[in-house]
Amino acid sequence: MTGALQLGERASFTYWQPWFLRFLSLTMLVRGLFGWAAILGIVPVAGLPFEAAPPLVQIAIAVYAVADLIAAVGLWLIAAWGSVLWLLVLVTRYAATYFLPELGGVDWVALAFDSVTVLAFLVLSIGAGRENEG
Repeated sequence: MTGALQLGERASFTYWQPWFLRFLSLTMLVRGLFGWAAILGIVPVAGLPFEAAPPLVQIAIAVYAVADLIAAVGLWLIAAWGSVLWLLVLVTRYAATYFLPELGGVDWVALAFDSVTVLAFLVLSIGAGRENEG
């Protein structure tokens, strides 16, 4: 009987939502660290050192390097502001690459990954909310 109860708990949205947010936190941590690696000159920006990149690209990298790490902390803590900041970072990142082609255009692999994670986040959040209601 206890095994069935544990299996039922593991199949719930409420069980998986925190694990998913921690996974998202790790992905944002990696993105933030890559941003800082670019700023520190460890990783080139479009084949150029960070200092040689256009100012608009430098600003975008710096802003997202900080925002990604803050969102990672919020997601790890499973705080509501972490999810909001994560969604805000994703929306502004793709809006910026769409409206400012100087940033190098859209990374389609990252866009597909982010789209899947947003969809999974919505499914888990709605499912967990319904489980908590009744």
